[in-house]
Amino acid sequence: MVYKLSGQERLIMAEFWHSDKPLTSVDLFERLSDHFPHKPQIHRYINMLQEKGLISVCGVNCSHAKYAKYAREFKATVTEDEFTKNVLLDDINSRSTLQKIALALLEETSPKKKKEKEQNEEDQQLVQELERIIAEYKNEDD
Repeated sequence: MVYKLSGQERLIMAEFWHSDKPLTSVDLFERLSDHFPHKPQIHRYINMLQEKGLISVCGVNCSHAKYAKYAREFKATVTEDEFTKNVLLDDINSRSTLQKIALALLEETSPKKKKEKEQNEEDQQLVQELERIIAEYKNEDD
């Protein structure tokens, strides 16, 4: 799967990732008409995203009679988090680089940096998830 996206492809993928339902080209055109003044542009990017394996057809919608009798519905095949993880993994050459990035991100959001804020529930969940991952990692080495 290809994880390099142009700015226009990212705009479209953001719509899929933040939508609670499948989208048609008409939906995308209506939402992104400021960025895509011509409908064929949307179709071109949809085709490119399909070729990259990031979206797939999941149905047909008949409610867009203004533009077309039938419109294919699309959905993302990967979540935004999965996509971001894969982009990072594609760009990182070594495990030590990954470790340095993880440490830098954790330091940036550490409770010491948040003196004025108390550690919230989301931070606690993050810590628990990291502890689970570390435990699995340690068990792999045994």
